[in-house]
Amino acid sequence: MCKCIICNSIQLEKLMTTKLEAFTTGDRRRFDKGSRRLEKVICKDCGTVQFLQNDDYKSALDEVYGSYDILHDKAWPAEGSECRPRLRVVYEKVSQTICLPETGNMLDIGCGGGESLQHFHQIYPKWNLYGMDIGEQFRENVLGRDKVHNFFSSLAEIKASKIKFDFITINDVLCLAYNSAEILRTVHELLEKDGIFFVKESDFDVNPYLLYEVECCFFCTKQHIESMIRNFDFDILNVDFDMEKKAIGVFSRKSVMPKLLHVNSYEMNKRIYEKKIEYL
Repeated sequence: MCKCIICNSIQLEKLMTTKLEAFTTGDRRRFDKGSRRLEKVICKDCGTVQFLQNDDYKSALDEVYGSYDILHDKAWPAEGSECRPRLRVVYEKVSQTICLPETGNMLDIGCGGGESLQHFHQIYPKWNLYGMDIGEQFRENVLGRDKVHNFFSSLAEIKASKIKFDFITINDVLCLAYNSAEILRTVHELLEKDGIFFVKESDFDVNPYLLYEVECCFFCTKQHIESMIRNFDFDILNVDFDMEKKAIGVFSRKSVMPKLLHVNSYEMNKRIYEKKIEYL
């Protein structure tokens, strides 16, 4: 029986869709679902909009990642009219939004080839850097970056290292992960008492075309990702992160007291989803 990717509930409600579904991939390709049953559902217990995690969907993911072409980091406007790599602009804005110490341990989950680590190092050159990605092929590139101390290929490896981190980032990867709940629990375990957790994702309320990217296991709005992170016992520090309109940036810290009341975004997310489907 399929369960919610975030809260493990079986209370999943099938969502309406467009008459003609045109699926795409994150590397800008059309995706032919063939005879696969790809359905979007919403969890009635937490409100998460997601692809039903059935065998057909898992088969689709295998096909997508079997020939995935990693996109080059695009340029974004920074100060004035100058354009710089997207991840450089992200970490410049991070440094303007929160005050990090001069040194510490930084972990990037879903680090790919280590571009995030490289740009973070240019702003915070004294920090010790660590990367985690399930793509073992990235190991050599990541370890070749300045100040990178280790590359992990699983959450279990990070936990086994016993390292605590002062800053943990997840850039546009959380919604792609079938084990997102495990990732959030692991971040909570690995973060220092006063450490900062930064997650960046895209808002389907602003960009509804995301709803047809096959590898997006679930979908967020600004309000929903904030409540979701709170539900994993984090306190939100800042969600006003000025980049592109669809970007959501959330800064949080481990809660002093565990949350007793969890937020359910079912009504809000279903209303937003149905409005966007009408638009599509």
